Amino acid sequence: MNDNIKVSIGFLIPASAIILFIASLYAENFLLSAFISILGLLAWFLYSSVMQTKMPSVTGNIIILFGVLLSLAIFLSFGMKRNMFGGYEFVPEGGAASAVLLLIVALLGLLFKKNLDYSAIRTDSSLETPAQKPSIKKPAKPKNNEVSTVKSYYEPEYEEEDEYGEDEDGYEEDEGYESYEEDEDWDYEE
Repeated sequence: MNDNIKVSIGFLIPASAIILFIASLYAENFLLSAFISILGLLAWFLYSSVMQTKMPSVTGNIIILFGVLLSLAIFLSFGMKRNMFGGYEFVPEGGAASAVLLLIVALLGLLFKKNLDYSAIRTDSSLETPAQKPSIKKPAKPKNNEVSTVKSYYEPEYEEEDEYGEDEDGYEEDEGYESYEEDEDWDYEE
């Protein structure tokens, strides 16, 4: 069977677990909804292990989603209780337990996220293959008694003088400025 089909069938397990979770919340059976969120995630991992499918890139997001569902079920079960007038009271211990559970599961989900491929990031340029290194051709040697001048990219560009020694803006050129010309022998490779 194709891997894409296996992964698609595997997504039916978390989807059905979410539907059962919502149904158990509607029935106000909060402990059952906690067990459904745990069993839905475990069944999905078990299916992926048995079918030997590669975990999709959204695995971290699904783990975080099920962590939110689980912490919500724990909060509704142990963090809220009804008083004798029909209202609800907040229980700090249950709220703290659900918050700690949410933190742990969210950190676990972030570990499973595959947004960046850290193996592709290299800080050492010596690890690059010759095909990856930028290639720069050496300039051709000047001919007999010729001086090769190269235009520097760090020098400011001056505009050409007109016949009165002024450039186009009307300013005179500095005497110490040497004009650089681009040599035709210099080869650039893109």
